[in-house]
Amino acid sequence: MPAVGVVAEYNPFHNGHAAHIKAAREMSGRDAIVVAMSGNFTQRGEPAIADKWSRARMALICGADIVLEIPVAYATASAEFFASASIKILRSTGVVDSVCFGSECGDIVKLQKTAEALAAESDDFTRVLKDGLDSGLSYHAARKAALYATGAPSDVTDRPNDILGVEYLKAIIRQKAPITAYAYKRKASERVVAEIPAGATIVSAASIREAAFKDISSVIRVMPPACHEILKNSDLASIDSLSGVFHYTVKTNDAGWLGSVMDMTEGLENRIARFESQAREISDIISLVSAKRYAKTKISRAVLHCVIRLSKEEFALYERNGGPQYTRVLGFKKSAAPLLAEIVKKSVAPIVTNMKKADAVLTGAAKVMLRRETLATDVYYLATGAKAYPSNAEYTKPIVTV
Repeated sequence: MPAVGVVAEYNPFHNGHAAHIKAAREMSGRDAIVVAMSGNFTQRGEPAIADKWSRARMALICGADIVLEIPVAYATASAEFFASASIKILRSTGVVDSVCFGSECGDIVKLQKTAEALAAESDDFTRVLKDGLDSGLSYHAARKAALYATGAPSDVTDRPNDILGVEYLKAIIRQKAPITAYAYKRKASERVVAEIPAGATIVSAASIREAAFKDISSVIRVMPPACHEILKNSDLASIDSLSGVFHYTVKTNDAGWLGSVMDMTEGLENRIARFESQAREISDIISLVSAKRYAKTKISRAVLHCVIRLSKEEFALYERNGGPQYTRVLGFKKSAAPLLAEIVKKSVAPIVTNMKKADAVLTGAAKVMLRRETLATDVYYLATGAKAYPSNAEYTKPIVTV
């Protein structure tokens, strides 16, 4: 049974996501939806507002058939690595023959042209990019100039979901994946609002998170009722709740270790070491460290990677071995059991449905990735207001079925 793939964070699942799932079915002509979803941490370098099992349940209740996990090393990576891993996970199932992603512009032709230029890396593109970087431009500005110089649309690299869309398309090209892509024009702005506007039914996930921490009842209009109920009963997580762990980690390791952490580049480790003691909360430290040279999301990812102890060397190990080392099933609809059985049969990657069994059979880079996931989940629950600490949750929480 061919399926359409969707890449998501569902942080949390809202009405815009429900519209996207409906559109994915209509645009692709596929009945089955397979979602590759970030786990307990997101690409912004923050803990998800609710844990991955709660968010997988939201997705399954609202239209997804199977939810697969993007491993934490890639869920918290830059757009290029995040997208490449997501496409690989969907492709490796053996059943996903199309993907549908959200986009600000919704123009698949325009996005495809930009992706082709980035994937090709022509001599002209490389020269202009290098000249831009040498002249002091940021990587984003230099790449935009290189795209413009080679005749490719460059404005789509200004908006977050267009950027991810281009990266999904680039990954499809480079992986030679037999996947057809569809761009769904997003209905919600990424702009964060202080409170949910009266009468609004679709707003950004960031706005929902902001409002939910103040008053969980205020977001009921912008989420499917079942998802709001799950969120209301969840222990909400925030990055600042990990501040103590971050300070302890920095203070008990030397500068050399800090420089070995994933995303610590261009002297970022020196700025973090300099400002770490000048504020208590991680969000304040990120603001202090922030500079023209470093985007806040990059700083946030670097800080998070300190906390979960993800090193450049470990990430390089995954890359040398092809990226994600297995396909983890977080949940599925009972009606999709035949599709899951087909994935188990066709998948080119090991399928993980039971962590205890996986821990016993996986080796090498896959074993390292599994252990990093376990540690990250244990750390995640430190970021929640939970009175009870569910240590070893990866081995005790069952797969989600609805």
